[in-house]
Amino acid sequence: MNKIRPTFQTVVWKENGRYIARCLNVNLCSYGNNKREALESLESVLCKYFQHENWEDVPEIEQPEIFAFDIEWSPNPNEFELSH
Repeated sequence: MNKIRPTFQTVVWKENGRYIARCLNVNLCSYGNNKREALESLESVLCKYFQHENWEDVPEIEQPEIFAFDIEWSPNPNEFELSH
């Protein structure tokens, strides 16, 4: 029997003193006190998720990039602009 081993693209960042790990393929996340804990916790979440979902439905994420940009905010909720 062949095992399915999809590759998960994951982003990890620090927020409010904890590390957040987010899987881009299925939009799930978890957290931990350090990067390793966050990733191990995410692995556990993914395993539970795929007890009810099909591994073959995992979309392939190619070359993810992170972009930073500012949003110029106005008290008028209809006036938002991206700053370049």
